[in-house]
Amino acid sequence: MSSRRGYTGGNGNDGQDMVAAIVVELTTNRGERKMSETHTTPPMADSIICPSPRFVQLEGNVKPRQWVAGKRLLKEGLSAIIAPSGLSKSTFAMHLAMAIVTGRSDIVGMDIPTREKVWLFSNEDDRQELDRRLKAACMQHSIDAPDLRIDGRKSLFINSGVDRPLQIAIWSEDRKLLEPFDMDEITAQVKTNGIGVLIVDPFSEMYPGNDVNRVDVGAVARMFRTIARKANCAVLLVHRTCGPECSSAEGCTDDEDNSCGTTALMNAANTVMTLGSMSSADAKLHGVSQRDRYLYIRLDDSKSNVARLSIQPTWFRRVSVQVETSVTARTGKFESVGALELANFKT
Repeated sequence: MSSRRGYTGGNGNDGQDMVAAIVVELTTNRGERKMSETHTTPPMADSIICPSPRFVQLEGNVKPRQWVAGKRLLKEGLSAIIAPSGLSKSTFAMHLAMAIVTGRSDIVGMDIPTREKVWLFSNEDDRQELDRRLKAACMQHSIDAPDLRIDGRKSLFINSGVDRPLQIAIWSEDRKLLEPFDMDEITAQVKTNGIGVLIVDPFSEMYPGNDVNRVDVGAVARMFRTIARKANCAVLLVHRTCGPECSSAEGCTDDEDNSCGTTALMNAANTVMTLGSMSSADAKLHGVSQRDRYLYIRLDDSKSNVARLSIQPTWFRRVSVQVETSVTARTGKFESVGALELANFKT
């Protein structure tokens, strides 16, 4: 369902089990959608805003935060990971999804307190590429089909926007405002399927606006924040940085302002992570040759308004996994697909 008002705020199959993730088909015909005012209508000008009294209960009845992955993803919260093109953002997102579903902290170096169902929606890659990436990650981390089930139920959901793109927003008729389009439907799907984490990749392809326009970026980010709150899930937006200054760790690490859309996305997010390449200085510090330093990437905390930032980066090494394809038996050739492994440098 969608709303025709401008939005400005508010709060596969078991035969190939290791590869196959559940694909949630969203079959609603756009041309047949009916407009709904129930979720996104701004308050009327004559409505009354009253102060809400609160008092402290020292006995500890405050609801605890529902952390999903370390102190980086939490339910009812919006998170973002930003990085330049070519720094394995999508590969990291896939690994993070598998870590949360399997409950394994050794995949991305984050504590996973409770296994959760994950829905990864990629508007960029087709289903075949997503399957290759999933299989490579499973092989790299010794994950079998039963590991991707929680209580016997398949728990990793993957959609390709090539089949049906996710459009969180569309232009208003006068093309002056971005209106919610898929927001209510995504919220309903998350609730119906018991999804704990929604990963959106890439953020800039989920709406028709300008990804360097802070008004557009901020409005769309708040739509995803609304999904997180209404569906009680964690939302992670995968976003690219822009500008030549982001080509190395010195120019990108801990600098969310390099994200296209300036600071609008970060202002809306509760937590922000960055991926950066290994600098010459870091290579020397960790005993990595200059020739091999391109194989390493670092994950840093850039913002958190709900927990203390970690001052230590998490290092990953990019590896190639030889994946068997449908023609391997006939040709003997495998497909080389990228994956990540933790690089435990001594500091």
